[in-house]
Amino acid sequence: MRAVQSNRDVRVLICDDNPIQRASMVECLSEQIGLQVICAVSDGLEALRRVTELQPDVVICDLVMTRLDGFGLLERMAQMPYPPQTIVLTALKRDDFIMRALELGAAYYMVKPVESDILTQRILAAARRRERQWEDDRQEMGTPFAGTLEERISALLLQLRIPAHLSGYRFIRQAILLALAEPVLLECVTYALYPAVAARYGTSASCVERGIRHAITVAWNRGGPGLFSGIMCCQLGVADKPTNRELLSRLVEALRYRYRPE
Repeated sequence: MRAVQSNRDVRVLICDDNPIQRASMVECLSEQIGLQVICAVSDGLEALRRVTELQPDVVICDLVMTRLDGFGLLERMAQMPYPPQTIVLTALKRDDFIMRALELGAAYYMVKPVESDILTQRILAAARRRERQWEDDRQEMGTPFAGTLEERISALLLQLRIPAHLSGYRFIRQAILLALAEPVLLECVTYALYPAVAARYGTSASCVERGIRHAITVAWNRGGPGLFSGIMCCQLGVADKPTNRELLSRLVEALRYRYRPE
């Protein structure tokens, strides 16, 4: 796990299958103070290998690439214990693409062409976001059910190995808070709880549902039934990945009995 240190340059990996645009980005970003381009590759699989090897702070990737596209790269990186922040930089301007990329954990979605100064600002902001996440994780992992209710929810989600950079992580946190305050929301997840969470984040109920489902899938792939069985207090098999409602209900129940106001 590598934290971003304020006294060093932000390490950037570029992934774009267009050689001219790739070379142009390398040239422009290499001139920016505070950035270090550590690698530039042409396809998603090579980017994935280099991310594992070099541990960049920020990845800039296109969506259209050979062997593994941008969505696939985001999905694979989401499985990592501490993935880099990702900026999608593409010529594709579609609302469904933007929503999907953000659901998979992209920090920003930018449409080409982009001024180098603006791109630099986004890279530095993404690096600061990664540093904050690292500090939060480091503080919370040592104190699993201590502190405020919000801190205990975060600790529980970290135990489940749900990545904090995913939108589903934030949706689950908010859903738990709402359901603890109004348990009746769990009786109508689709038509009551999801819309309530969506209103908090200015998105749609379907986006909330997909984001939570994706976060559960990522965590299940990381920890498997053994991890979930312990936290959900029931024996699960390999085919028993919990639904959104099942997991939320179990987490709310666990927190209701374990949490006592100070």
